[in-house]
Amino acid sequence: MRAGARPLEGVPSVYRQTTRGQWLVFVGVVLAMVYGPTNATVQELQARGLAVESWQMFAVGLAGAAVYVASAWPLWWVFDLLPLTPGLRARHGLLRVLLCAGYVAVDAVVTLVFLELAVALLGADPGVVAAQMQPGEVVMRGTAGFVVLTLAHAVLQRAHERVEREVLARSLARANLRALSLELRPHFLFNALNGIAALVRDDPRRAERMLVGLGDLLRLTQQAGAEGQVPLRRELEQVDLYLELQAMRFGPRLTVVRAVDPAVLGARVPGMLLQPLVENALAHGIGPRPGPGRLSLGARREGETLVLRVHDDGVGLAPGRRERTGVGTTRARLTAMFGEAARFTLAPADGGGTAAELRLPFQPWQAA
Repeated sequence: MRAGARPLEGVPSVYRQTTRGQWLVFVGVVLAMVYGPTNATVQELQARGLAVESWQMFAVGLAGAAVYVASAWPLWWVFDLLPLTPGLRARHGLLRVLLCAGYVAVDAVVTLVFLELAVALLGADPGVVAAQMQPGEVVMRGTAGFVVLTLAHAVLQRAHERVEREVLARSLARANLRALSLELRPHFLFNALNGIAALVRDDPRRAERMLVGLGDLLRLTQQAGAEGQVPLRRELEQVDLYLELQAMRFGPRLTVVRAVDPAVLGARVPGMLLQPLVENALAHGIGPRPGPGRLSLGARREGETLVLRVHDDGVGLAPGRRERTGVGTTRARLTAMFGEAARFTLAPADGGGTAAELRLPFQPWQAA
């Protein structure tokens, strides 16, 4: 189907979706079928003593081929209405046999017309008509044409089904990514509002500033699409805004250290990739720890791999603890987007605390 063309509702798939390339291949096969037997037919007719030239028979075959190609779409349309699916195979198979008989009859009439025209307009020997209209010849020629069109329909049907499966798989993957992305937002909002609620009574002015910052952060998170492809620079800006919000809550207890290579700021990453990991580090690592805490953010490139790291020196991972929402969703998003090309590890860090490390293919950001 042409790019941008809208499919016709109610019209079967192979009938409407045959591409230009597939048509060219089909026409080429038909022309080969016409050209190949022409010489053998001429030699046979000449051996019978008929005065006929190769170009005359080729003209007849070429005209017949045009009708043959033109009949493909209507015939395929009928084939789509008579699928050989279980439960319908016997009935539709019988109808196709009857259709074949009708096609042979129509093919015989068309061939007769063109042979008569060849005699009248091209000066071919009138005996060619009788020689080419023998019952056995007519049935074999029409049946062969019907079989070729049936096989072409089956090949195109398989090709379109494969394309439809691929499109469906991509659509499901996009839907899954959208669901995972949407899952992060209420989780993030819940954590942020909990922090603000803790300050409303004791420090209302700080809680008010946090609400304003939360509004700015929510506007920024809406800029990422359903798949969340953003440059690392924008992802870090969002994390910085979130950390400013949390700094109002933690005060001097929180220290943030950054080790980001400027050369990777233009790398493409999934939106809201780091923020859930930072949330977990603050809520479950530094938050429960008495006294000050340190959060480290790192980004570097190793060959064709982008390495991102979030490390906290908090209370560490509890033995046997289940993966939290942010961690599980991040792992699922990376798998859906990169498969085995990405890796995510969450483990105790040297010196205490927890380290989350992400490795994904390095892809430069290219604005649309």
